Amino acid sequence: MEQKKQTIDELTEEFHRYLRSIRRSERTIRLYLAAWGKLKGYMASRQQKIYSGRIGEAFLVSELGTYKFEDLPINQQNFVSKIEALVDFQNAGRVLLGMRTKPPRIFAGAIGNTIKAFIDFRTSVYNLAPVTANNYEIYLHSFLCFLGDRGIDTASKITQIEILQFVGQLNPAKPAARHVALYILRNYAKYLYEKGLVNVNYSKKIPLDNYKQQSRLPSTFSKEEIELIINSIDRGNPKGKRDYAMFLLALRLGLRISDIAGLAFENISWRTNEFAFEQKKTGKSITLPYCLKLVMR
Repeated sequence: MEQKKQTIDELTEEFHRYLRSIRRSERTIRLYLAAWGKLKGYMASRQQKIYSGRIGEAFLVSELGTYKFEDLPINQQNFVSKIEALVDFQNAGRVLLGMRTKPPRIFAGAIGNTIKAFIDFRTSVYNLAPVTANNYEIYLHSFLCFLGDRGIDTASKITQIEILQFVGQLNPAKPAARHVALYILRNYAKYLYEKGLVNVNYSKKIPLDNYKQQSRLPSTFSKEEIELIINSIDRGNPKGKRDYAMFLLALRLGLRISDIAGLAFENISWRTNEFAFEQKKTGKSITLPYCLKLVMR
């Protein structure tokens, strides 16, 4: 099918109207507009007006470099999806909104088997949370692909050169992600040595970093600040009452966002005024008092 020819302004305006027609939230629409704004700047700098999928692909490479979608962090995956949605909409007049389905991470071959065994070992010994185990999969799958591109198919063929080359391509502009990747790679290299799969303990060759996590938000709030937060919520409508209850659960009981979002009626004991649920991050069961009077006040 021949691609419809439209200027980038015509296309994004039409898509914008479509987003409103299907009642997408204002926040979602702002994210689309922000991504398209960067694309428009890219096209303007090259004096391009008519949009095509080829232009979108070139723009993404200019922003992200040569990338694998499944290896991108979630915010960049969302960014890619919002650009790719343009050509889908251009061709079909509609689009299946949301992030494209990520292909599964396949740990194939001899090295892939050692990675799976390593992750299973760390999970059983250290009781890794699902989110932590997922980080292991992300970075070690990237390392597996890196080795595969260089024809290295067994652990015995891994040398310090490949490890340092992989470390060298980690993005220095993302120190937190780099810190996690180095930690995981260091432990994997130590595992290979302890299992006799390599003759050198390459974990000692992987450079250390001086990353220190900095809190972006205050670690605590004063009583006055808490009162300002909860009193700023309009409880004159159902949405405001919902928001008020969610803030109280976070402020009074210290619940994580993921746990608040996952609460259901079956987690509430009306007889004892308690919550009972399994924490998303740790997988541990917890019971907390349900402050009904505070929520309904």
